[in-house]
Amino acid sequence: MIFYASEVCQVKASELHKGRFVMVGDAGYASGLTSVGTSLAMAGAYILAGETSEHGDDIAAAFRADEQRMRPPTNGLGQMPRFVTSFMASQTA
Repeated sequence: MIFYASEVCQVKASELHKGRFVMVGDAGYASGLTSVGTSLAMAGAYILAGETSEHGDDIAAAFRADEQRMRPPTNGLGQMPRFVTSFMASQTA
C-alpha cells in the first residue's frame, strides 16, 4: 500500500508586525512559489534596518514605515497558477 498526500497552501498576515515582533522574508511576504523569497528577505531586512535607524527609539513608527514600504511590492505575490500543483505536487502514483 502506498499513501501519498500533498498540500500547497499559503497564509497571508494582515499585519507584518505586532509589538516588537516583525516578520520578514517568506514569513512576512508569503511569496509562494515565485522564486523571490531570498531577494525579498534581503530587501525586507535592509528596509527594516533603515527604518529602525531613521526612527530611533520609536520602534512602532519604524515598524509602520517598514510595512508601508514593503506591502505594495509584495501584495501581488503568491498568486499560484493552477498548473503548479500538477508538477510540484503530482497527484498520481
